[in-house]
Amino acid sequence: MNGSLAVVKDLVAQFNAGSKSPDVEVVIGAPYVYLSLVADSLRKDWAVAGENCYVKASGAYTGEISPEMLKDVGAKWVILGHSERRNVIGESDDFT
Repeated sequence: MNGSLAVVKDLVAQFNAGSKSPDVEVVIGAPYVYLSLVADSLRKDWAVAGENCYVKASGAYTGEISPEMLKDVGAKWVILGHSERRNVIGESDDFT
């Protein structure tokens, strides 16, 4: 849980000003609350990723984000298997 609206806007501006090799695919992970902003303001040859998602499409899973929700805001990627989710929340290899 790092960042703020101002920090995210500044980072996106820096990313947009950057360059890359044509054979490199760039994917930027962002917290869900900023994902739409990043997707809308990031250069279109780069992609956005959710930082996590839950296995269910919908239901009473307060605070969790479904793959469908990520797709709905423009994410084509998601990062799974974070060490803190394994250590703090107890997610296993099987669950991930």
